[in-house]
Amino acid sequence: MLTFDRTTSDSLTSITDRIERQIQPEFEDQVSRAPDELASAFLNSANYDRLLEDVASYEQELVATGKTAAINFQKSVKSSKSGIVYPDTSRTVSFVQQVLAGTRCEYYLL
Repeated sequence: MLTFDRTTSDSLTSITDRIERQIQPEFEDQVSRAPDELASAFLNSANYDRLLEDVASYEQELVATGKTAAINFQKSVKSSKSGIVYPDTSRTVSFVQQVLAGTRCEYYLL
């Protein structure tokens, strides 16, 4: 169940984690329990069909536009990175910069 205190990724993780998954009593006999059952239910769902359509549409858009949006995004990310992080990392600032920013925030909270 998606609640306001959880992100979408938290909710998706809880669906696939049998320990964290909470099933409402009225739906206990209608919900898949095993990972293979969940995968099969998704692959046979309208949501999966819609996902495949979205991916195909996106790929067609990339071909039609010459991937300009993706290239512009990569350039934007690259330009926002600090000069002391590796170019292929997903981080935009170094570990030291993260620690300094966190320390500064904690200092201001004192």
